[in-house]
Amino acid sequence: EWLQFWMLGGVMFMVTTWVDDVIADDRIDDIWFGSLLFSFFWLYFPLTCGAMLVYENITQPLLGPCFRPLQERMSNVILYIYQALTNATHLYFLWFFFILLPAGSKRAVAV
Repeated sequence: EWLQFWMLGGVMFMVTTWVDDVIADDRIDDIWFGSLLFSFFWLYFPLTCGAMLVYENITQPLLGPCFRPLQERMSNVILYIYQALTNATHLYFLWFFFILLPAGSKRAVAV
């Protein structure tokens, strides 16, 4: 619910900057900012649950099927990066301890 609220807030902010650049009439600005205030209140107010309604009726049915494969691929990429960093860290620690060994022990370990 909060993520949906912030996503819609970002979209509204971008649209507001566009409206400010395109329309220079003060009356339309008053109407725009009034409607923006009402929509933020509707999204945020717990009794209306506007963000949840937008998520359940618009975001999940329309955007969910498009982003689900992307989410699965991203999960695999994140797992691959995590495993690579873990292996690199282990190799770094092994190299560090190998450097600290005396020369005779290094020969024995290398063989």
